[in-house]
Amino acid sequence: MAHYAFFEKGSRPVDIAIYLEYIFHNPGYKDYEELEVRLILEKDVGAFRIDFNPIFEKKTSGSKVTEGVEFNYALGIYYLNNGEGIYFTKNLMIQPGIEIYGKMGEFSHIKKWDEQRHYIFPTVDLFIGKRLHWHSGIGFGLTEASDKITFKSILSYVVKF
Repeated sequence: MAHYAFFEKGSRPVDIAIYLEYIFHNPGYKDYEELEVRLILEKDVGAFRIDFNPIFEKKTSGSKVTEGVEFNYALGIYYLNNGEGIYFTKNLMIQPGIEIYGKMGEFSHIKKWDEQRHYIFPTVDLFIGKRLHWHSGIGFGLTEASDKITFKSILSYVVKF
């Protein structure tokens, strides 16, 4: 995984970064590897942060290597309230948000709406101390191809060198 911001945060009308991830799946789960490239477009507007991420995925090995580049997206709106969220103490900040995700299909063959997977996720972020961050949410499928309910949970710990 690699993440690179192009400019100092807040120095441009929109903050721009790129995120690269190479994924090695457990062979019992998926028989391929894939590369994900995500453009991160971010803007703070008043008490809110808006993130839009066009996502490009390519299978690089295994049974699906012949598939083309897939287009997906992620959109998030988060309530920052000047870094205080809805609750703030010295060691805890709670920040609500809402996220929308979509998997559209390959560029050469965008799927019909009911075959695409789209989700809406109410989320909550807990920032505990200066290094621990827990992001979680419950997603609701918006199309027939989507799972009806999905739970996501990402626990991060910042390591400083």
